[in-house]
Amino acid sequence: MKNSQSGNVLIYILIVVALLAALSYAIAQSGRGSVGGLSKERARLYATEILEYGGIIRQAVSQIRLRGYQDREISLENNIVADYENTNCDDSECEIFNVNGGGVHYFAPKSVWLDNTQSSESEYGTLYFHGEASVVEVGLVRDDLIMFMPYVKKEICMAINKQLGIVLSGRDVPLETNGPFAVNMKFVGDFGIALDRKVSGDGTVGDDQVLYGKMAGCTEASGTASTPLAETYHYYQVLLAR
Repeated sequence: MKNSQSGNVLIYILIVVALLAALSYAIAQSGRGSVGGLSKERARLYATEILEYGGIIRQAVSQIRLRGYQDREISLENNIVADYENTNCDDSECEIFNVNGGGVHYFAPKSVWLDNTQSSESEYGTLYFHGEASVVEVGLVRDDLIMFMPYVKKEICMAINKQLGIVLSGRDVPLETNGPFAVNMKFVGDFGIALDRKVSGDGTVGDDQVLYGKMAGCTEASGTASTPLAETYHYYQVLLAR
């Protein structure tokens, strides 16, 4: 009887050991799988955060315009990134990142949103405000006021477009060849008049007009006519269509 009980105990111990080994293996495999990229659910959550913040800034711009301030008076000056001082704005009420103006807090992109292999690139880790580009069929004149978030992760870029209903037939992300933005052109009240930088998805075979009329989206840089490196991904939000 005792031998039978001892045998049963041994079997139970072996079963427990086997289960623990299987659990440890599953956890290890799960950890390996998460190193290469984000899960779809996490990418979706991050995309939602980015889109919501872009919408907040766009709304703040609209509020300042409704107060009677002109396009060139809008100021993106903030305490985090330098060189956005707009001399056309002579009081705090036309400043987006001022409690008396747009009332928005400048929120630097989270590191988990960004492709850290591009961390040495210009404008990485910043919100980049640009008046030297346009989105096709959004405004009436050449250049809009656009906020870019450069170098986001591809999974998040794809999730952003999915939430916005931007669907492609042959690519994961719309490809830009006209260079939607260039560095060292921060918005300080001036809009471009001679540059030909357009957000359109023009390099996307079969879907070259996929971003026409889209106030927000995410694009892949071609590395040919655009400043950002090839095969990098960039979120944009039109803050003011002109």
